[in-house]
Amino acid sequence: MMTQTLISLVIKTSAGDREAFEQLLLSQTRNIINTIRKMAFGPEDEDDILQEISLRLFQHIASLREPEAFYSWLHKLIVNECLRHLEENKPPDSGEGLTTADDLFVETDIDFIPQAYMEKLELYTELTSAIKSMPKSIQKVIQLHYCNGMRHRDIAVLMGVTEGAVSVTLFRARNRLRKKLRR
Repeated sequence: MMTQTLISLVIKTSAGDREAFEQLLLSQTRNIINTIRKMAFGPEDEDDILQEISLRLFQHIASLREPEAFYSWLHKLIVNECLRHLEENKPPDSGEGLTTADDLFVETDIDFIPQAYMEKLELYTELTSAIKSMPKSIQKVIQLHYCNGMRHRDIAVLMGVTEGAVSVTLFRARNRLRKKLRR
């Protein structure tokens, strides 16, 4: 339940009142940071995400039609910004940039073993291709779970679905990958 003070701050901020915005942001900073942390971001990302959320909050709060819906609107804003941050900061594909045959050799204690590297590269390429052929929502769940190490519960909060939906999505994604990679 929102207090009248918070509703008043939302209305004033919507009208462009910077002082009200600062008070509103101050009152919600703890909530924002807790949500960011639940999504498995570390302290190195918190400040960047918080700053972007603050900017977007000020820029777009006027689009909020019902001040009473502020909490859910803010939560969606946080989730979207965290997803955008994940997308912008995902590691590059390691298979890119190989230009010469010399780049394909992996040095070991004994000798160069291009066959082992080629097999790993092929598997990586097949896996990446199989994942990219899936719908974006499934790709996002795979990325959050396997690349970012997020738990099912945290992914559910981030994506606005149930924990069971996340589990089912991952189960089906693994089955799809098994089928595609067996061929």
